[in-house]
Amino acid sequence: MDKSFPFENFLSASAAAKAALQRGEVDNAAEIYRLLPGVYPGQKQVILVSAEGMRKCGFWTEAAAMLEAALLEWPKSASYLSALAELYRLLGDHARAAAYLQRYLDYDPRDPAVWLNLARLHVQAGNYGTAETAYANALERDPSSTVAAIGRGDTYVELGEPKKAEACYRRAVMTEPQNATALFALGSLLMTLGGLAEAHDHLQRSLQIDPRNARAHVNLGLIYFRTGNTADAIAAARNALIVDKTLQIAHILLGSALAEQGELGEAARAIATAVTNQTHNDEALFILAAVHTARDEKTAAELALQRIIAANADNREARHLLAALHGEPISTPIDGFAREIFDRIAPQFDNQQINLRGYRVPAEMTTLIEDHDPERRTFTGVVDVGCGTGLTMSTLREAFAVERAIGVDASPAMIELARGKDLYDELVLADAVNGLALLKGPFELLTAADLFPYLGNLSAFMTAARAQLAPGGLLAYSIEVLTGDGIALAATGRFRHAPAYVEEVARSAGLRAVASRTVTLRRSLGQDVPGLVGLLQA
Repeated sequence: MDKSFPFENFLSASAAAKAALQRGEVDNAAEIYRLLPGVYPGQKQVILVSAEGMRKCGFWTEAAAMLEAALLEWPKSASYLSALAELYRLLGDHARAAAYLQRYLDYDPRDPAVWLNLARLHVQAGNYGTAETAYANALERDPSSTVAAIGRGDTYVELGEPKKAEACYRRAVMTEPQNATALFALGSLLMTLGGLAEAHDHLQRSLQIDPRNARAHVNLGLIYFRTGNTADAIAAARNALIVDKTLQIAHILLGSALAEQGELGEAARAIATAVTNQTHNDEALFILAAVHTARDEKTAAELALQRIIAANADNREARHLLAALHGEPISTPIDGFAREIFDRIAPQFDNQQINLRGYRVPAEMTTLIEDHDPERRTFTGVVDVGCGTGLTMSTLREAFAVERAIGVDASPAMIELARGKDLYDELVLADAVNGLALLKGPFELLTAADLFPYLGNLSAFMTAARAQLAPGGLLAYSIEVLTGDGIALAATGRFRHAPAYVEEVARSAGLRAVASRTVTLRRSLGQDVPGLVGLLQA
């Protein structure tokens, strides 16, 4: 192009550049825009048009340099500052974009829309604290802004302050009751906080307004799943997949719900879709391995577990389950196995055990104690070994007055959930044997609900338990029954025990069997799990 600027004036030059751009002659258009500031120096509008033109041509860095040079002359130019913020947003430098927008607001803080843009930039930069402040400023200038209220709630979620997030989402719903985004945000948060009934109502309302929100369908399905309504969970997952067939969590929900109904073949297909070679999800792979194991498809189960180990060679849960699949003759689990598995499942443990699996061990154990000693009303000291979230202690306290309760568990996540229930006077983070050794007994009752399947060999535990029991004190336990002698590691990764083995090891430690009964422990993948609860006495 002739660089002597062959145009009559600025308007004809800018029109020529625009026309060239429309014809796809990007380099020609950009060359005109580069020339304009030199031909018309010191003219603010010319620089703005040139920078905008360079931006449209895709020369973002040059456009930014052009504006930054002009900003030296007009440091308070709102148009320059906002244009630079947009350019650096396009360039992916969100922190720098936010800095220019903050300079704009330092000169003129009145516009709530600019505060909203600043908040979004801080979110993109991962600066959630400063994003929250920007959203607060937007709300101060426009209290009716549902966008700002929702955005502020989102930042509180990222900052780990769910109650403040809830207040923001409720404000948005009150301001605009038919705002599907606000209803979805509030419903989803309430779901994580455990308010499932109210969460259900908000999510349903959001879907009535916007039925194309696949994640809302999934969250509604998760509520159904956690309350034991697997049929509606399956329907919700399928609705989500109608909207977005690629949504991984919808496939996982569908497979999980089908598995709990015992429809294992369809469950395996659904979960396998969620974890193609291009995607990875440990939770889904563990479920897939369990489903394949239940179908006696050991090679497929092994492949699922190997994928977990390929991503994390130190995953003890997967390594232990592989040993179980291979039938390795081990009598104790891989160190850390129980801690890892219960840390992973802790957030949904209570819902799954109570609503989905009909977990019966605490109730059956308590009934056995009552039948053994009908006159008893109080325990002065109880140790709940492998206490989990406190399901056993909660049931015990409904039947007896417990003066002092101690919980022992190897999982930090389970301990924290138990702490929130105010069931225990003391909680000890340790494995079963070491945890008992830390206590100062004697105690009248020790409970081991669903603990032995994670211990295997019981010799050390029985010795530690006997040391903490008062004369006449009881140890209540449950087992998955092994037909035969001794102990065996099942393909599920849980140890099974012969009742005679339990009584023999207990007798060697100074405990005698006083009561037992066969029971259904829980359901798993659509099948009842048979077992036994028993009492040993010092």
